[in-house]
Amino acid sequence: LRESVPRRWRDLVFHCLPNKLRDQLRIHWANSSIDWRNDSVLSLPTDAHGLIRVNLKGRDPGGKVSPGAEYQEVCRKIRQALKNLTDTQTGKPVVHEVFLTDEIFPGPARDFLPDLIVSWRNGKKIDQVASEELGSIGGELPDPRSGNHRSEGFALMYGPGVTKGNNAEGHLLDIAPTVLRFYGHDVPAS
Repeated sequence: LRESVPRRWRDLVFHCLPNKLRDQLRIHWANSSIDWRNDSVLSLPTDAHGLIRVNLKGRDPGGKVSPGAEYQEVCRKIRQALKNLTDTQTGKPVVHEVFLTDEIFPGPARDFLPDLIVSWRNGKKIDQVASEELGSIGGELPDPRSGNHRSEGFALMYGPGVTKGNNAEGHLLDIAPTVLRFYGHDVPAS
């Protein structure tokens, strides 16, 4: 029913709703395709990013995959299958890297994160991909963006200790420790 109403009209109605209701509807629509009782692996609803969660016993509702060796094997297979995906027109890989969250974001809130994070190669639009493990997959993406945020960016700073005209380089992961140090807090190992 929702899809039969033109997008422009849906957007007009949606923006008239209170924020709390809009958030609840977004969560409902994003999660409505997840079958926690039957799916072992889930593609998390995101804005064109590759975030994958393994439906882990003891962590997720209706967990299907056992922690330990089975979990590690599932992650290994997914990682390898994604890294083997190629653009059928160019033969080039479409995935730059598949990161295991346990390796790059360990810490006390780790279970709130996906298990695998896909970093797509930036480039031209891809209509079809293929691999030995997954076969051929094609279709029209609703969004023309690649799914990656770019690593380049900038931050404007003002205040005591900030040197005028300083073009210091850093990494996105430097922001949280910098803010913590600024306010006199220790930076946790995680």
